[in-house]
Amino acid sequence: MAEPLPCLIIPVQNRKQTNLRCLEHLQNIGELNRFEVIVVDDGSTDGTPNSIQNRFSNVTLLRGDGSLHWAGAVARGMQYAHTLDARFIFWLLPDCLPESETLSQMVKYLRAHDRCYVGASCYSEKNSQLLATALKGGTPVQPREGQDTIVESMYGFCVGFPTAIVDLIGTPDPKQIPGYGADTIYTLRATRAGYRGIILGNAMTILLSSYTFVPPFSQYLTTASDRSFTAIFGNASSPFNLKAQFYIVMYRYSFWGIFVFVGKLCYFLLTWLTAKKK
Repeated sequence: MAEPLPCLIIPVQNRKQTNLRCLEHLQNIGELNRFEVIVVDDGSTDGTPNSIQNRFSNVTLLRGDGSLHWAGAVARGMQYAHTLDARFIFWLLPDCLPESETLSQMVKYLRAHDRCYVGASCYSEKNSQLLATALKGGTPVQPREGQDTIVESMYGFCVGFPTAIVDLIGTPDPKQIPGYGADTIYTLRATRAGYRGIILGNAMTILLSSYTFVPPFSQYLTTASDRSFTAIFGNASSPFNLKAQFYIVMYRYSFWGIFVFVGKLCYFLLTWLTAKKK
């Protein structure tokens, strides 16, 4: 009996052209035939679900109502993949375009090495720069071209796991960390459960200019259209959601996370109040 295909989970919400470009790229390099591709659409209103169904009949489409956010969408995809008995599960942001052999190289590495998870080397579409997409000790790790880099946690751009990780630590918890930070905390949990995180130097992907990294808090405030307390600190979509920030620092620093969180909270509130006065 043939082994089930690895599962590739792509969480999407609106941005139809970016989503379709990603799927078209995967189709062109043959990955739609080598993977069980699962798109989790979190309540898109721009026609994304219908476009995917009409153009990619071999893609499984799961639908949310707009409340899943990244963690909920990925968790739903991972739970579905688990029912298919897939040996490996991958995350892929629609802003990421893997090179033709990247995902195959990642699967091959996972087959050959026990108790590890892997990430692709991510290059910027804007300037071809190799990006720091992983952390060690809470600090960004800059990988070297062509070299494997051991890390403590990583961003969810293009990441592959043995499905056994789900049996061990479950899936990302959207009730605690719905969006920003859920990927690095989940992979940190995997590391602490005895898995080794590795950015593979020869497995490359392009990060499209459609993706924007979260700026420092003071800069974020200057560009936010709504600077109310609820929008900045209470909205699940905000990268500075206080509930998520609390769980992030508690997972990362344990008992000392209380003091880290209080320090961050004071900084956030002081910076926010100063910006409100301007």
